[in-house]
Amino acid sequence: MMMRRTKGTADARRDKDVYLYNLAQAQFFLDHSLRPVAIGRGSGGMVFLKFKRDAATEEVFQNWNDYVERIREKENLKGDGDDDKKKTKVTKQ
Repeated sequence: MMMRRTKGTADARRDKDVYLYNLAQAQFFLDHSLRPVAIGRGSGGMVFLKFKRDAATEEVFQNWNDYVERIREKENLKGDGDDDKKKTKVTKQ
């Protein structure tokens, strides 16, 4: 997730809005009943959704991190078996 970071105290950062450029992540936020306060384009032309930073947003962000971690674990488990097959070579003698 691309969150704007600002210098200052943690309280000052907590009051800032959250800008999401990852549309899959933005959809996850929408699916968890969060509503953006704005939709726009960044200076590079990428679409973003802007959410107010509050307790609900922080909770969904933590849920997103947990979700991504579960996906990565599944890919690693699935990938381990495939890697073993690629490394095993059968040679004729």
